[in-house]
Amino acid sequence: GCETEPKWEFRDEGKEIWQGLNSRAAVAIGKDRLSGVDFSGTIFVETNNDDDFVGFVFSFQDSSNFYVVYSAKDSAVATEGPWRIVRVASVTGPSKELQTALWQPDSVEGQTKVLWRDPGNHGWKLNVPFQYFLQHRPINGTIRLKIFEGSSELFDTGDIIDHGLAGGRVGVFCCSQEQEIWSSMSYECKQE
Repeated sequence: GCETEPKWEFRDEGKEIWQGLNSRAAVAIGKDRLSGVDFSGTIFVETNNDDDFVGFVFSFQDSSNFYVVYSAKDSAVATEGPWRIVRVASVTGPSKELQTALWQPDSVEGQTKVLWRDPGNHGWKLNVPFQYFLQHRPINGTIRLKIFEGSSELFDTGDIIDHGLAGGRVGVFCCSQEQEIWSSMSYECKQE
C-alpha cells in the first residue's frame, strides 16, 4: 500500500498534523529553514490496521537530502526495524529505489546512510504517545535524540556525529501507515 497519495490535515494552526491514508512514503514540511534546531513533538497512531513506518524529518534541504527518524510498529520490528536515524542522500530522489532503501535495516549505497539504530529494538505501539526531543547542531555536527514511550524514556542517543547537512526544514514522515497524529510540535532555532 505505498502507492496512494497521502491525505494530510493540518490542525491546531499547524501544530498538529493528521495523515489518514495508507500511502507511499511522504513528508509534510514546515516553511522555515533552520540551522541549529531543537525540535519536539508527539507521535500517536490510532489504528490497529497496519504496522509500517512513522516518524519525522529534519534538515530537509530537498526530497533527496534530509535526515529522517522513524520506526515500524513494535510487532513488526523484526522484519521492518526499530527506531533509527537515517541520512538520506539519494541519487534518484523520490523513487522506488529510495522507497526500497528506507525499508532496509542497513545503509544503501547512493540512497541512505543509517547513522543510529535503537539497540533496544523498540518500535511504536498502538494508542501510546511517543514524545520525541531532537537537538541538531550542524556546526558541531551533532544530532541527539530522546524518545519517551508514555512517560518513560525509551532511549537517549547521546551525541551522534554527522557533518552532513547544515540545517534545513523540519516536518513529519510516514510510509504505508494510516491514521497517525503528530501533535504538540514545536521547534526553535538555536544559535551555535
